Amino acid sequence: DPPTCPAGSYVDTPCEGCYLPSHCLPCPTSSFCMNGEIAGPCAAGYYCISGNPSPAPDSTFRFSNFTDQFGNILPNVSLTVNCSTENECSTIDANTSHPIVGALCPAGSYCPAGISLPLACPNDTLNIYEGARQLSDCGACPAGFECLQGDPIPK
Repeated sequence: DPPTCPAGSYVDTPCEGCYLPSHCLPCPTSSFCMNGEIAGPCAAGYYCISGNPSPAPDSTFRFSNFTDQFGNILPNVSLTVNCSTENECSTIDANTSHPIVGALCPAGSYCPAGISLPLACPNDTLNIYEGARQLSDCGACPAGFECLQGDPIPK
């Protein structure tokens, strides 16, 4: 078998010998990559950040060193996702030597297929479950409670 890019990366323009790690690019946001190619969009109910190797990323593998997406060690840092725009994220993962590449959509939000960041459920709606796939998964706020945008718990 010819060499391919590592999972979560691809070659922009396939060519002879281009599958060396130095030629491979991180998979774009909202997609997943396998065998050196963009394989498809992130699955509904999940969000995919750059470098994702799976349509349904599992963020439960995080266990060791603290690093940012460039591999710099960051001791005593908690899990944080900082986004300057919807499609441009820098990820700090406090529990692994690998950057976070996506995860199950969190409670309080929904994730249609091919999304790079969870979308918050609007005001006056509520979603207490992880993995919501569409806006209609954000149900009406219970009577007598206040439900703020993206909040999974009524007040």
